[in-house]
Amino acid sequence: MEKQTLIIRADADKQMGTGHIMRCISLAQEWEKQNGKVTFVSSLPNDALIERLKALNFNICLIDKPYPDPMDIETNVSITKKKAATALVVDGYHFLPDYHEKIKAAGIKLLIIDDYNHLPFYHADIILNQNLGAHKFVYKTLPDTITLSGPDFIMLRDEFLTANRQKRQRIGSPANVLVTMGGTDPDNVTLKVLTALDHLQKQTLNIKIVLGPGNQNGHLIHREAAKSAHTCQIITNATDMPGLMLWADIAVSAGGSTAWELLYMQIPSLFIVTADNQALSMAQIAQSGAGINAGRHTDLSAGDISKKASALLQDTSLKDQITQNCARLIDGRGRKRVVSHLRGAGPT
Repeated sequence: MEKQTLIIRADADKQMGTGHIMRCISLAQEWEKQNGKVTFVSSLPNDALIERLKALNFNICLIDKPYPDPMDIETNVSITKKKAATALVVDGYHFLPDYHEKIKAAGIKLLIIDDYNHLPFYHADIILNQNLGAHKFVYKTLPDTITLSGPDFIMLRDEFLTANRQKRQRIGSPANVLVTMGGTDPDNVTLKVLTALDHLQKQTLNIKIVLGPGNQNGHLIHREAAKSAHTCQIITNATDMPGLMLWADIAVSAGGSTAWELLYMQIPSLFIVTADNQALSMAQIAQSGAGINAGRHTDLSAGDISKKASALLQDTSLKDQITQNCARLIDGRGRKRVVSHLRGAGPT
């Protein structure tokens, strides 16, 4: 059987972060598992991400003049047609309705990955919103558009789906704390979290701080870590996130795509909202009892974070309850369901 091609259009930079690319990797992995080929069409001023995509053996077409430059649409449509692709996936808030409309006008099957219904209209065959609370959105769409909403469609990368979650360590002394604030962390929330944890002088901690491939604040983080009363290890471009999560007693994390990975790995976590599109999902996570929503980083002092982290560390029953609630939320079959819809097979 001839392999079907999927085109994925997603970007990454220090402002938008790396989350769009990372969640599309999970979709690409599933597509290839089901006898397919994937090409990423991307603007990526990030050598580490490019190398990661190459290491995973995906084809990459780099765009020098990304949208809103009109050459972006022309290039994308041309590549999709030349490869006779089954479908095109577009993931990014900066792609506006005219972009999607022109792709549809070219007769291309289009899936748009969305998070917060921010566009006035969605020209798409399929809209995917994998977040908790996505069912609350009423999308304005074409009459035959299919909407895939909620955690049944959360897409996880191979390393999480193959991880042995039973190997997770339980709390000891000192406690293990994982800090992960996204691929770029432009507002340097990591530094505020590290400062907050240093306030916990009565608790001895082992802290592992993950710095994403686009983080520009490494020198500040290293300086703060060197002064910490706790044992700190800084990990740049982590290659084993499941292992780091299994090591942790708790995590302090941004509310992006890493949140779904932490929930799947059943790690008691304190989530900090670092972008507007995360607010609803983090509120829903807290409501479901699968994590603690600390709120927006702009509203939090280091002292606020310190108190919330300390409370989670000390409450064993709360941690156990969070772990149990996490287990009920994500079954790990989300990307299979998305691929099934892309291939026209419907729900699984």
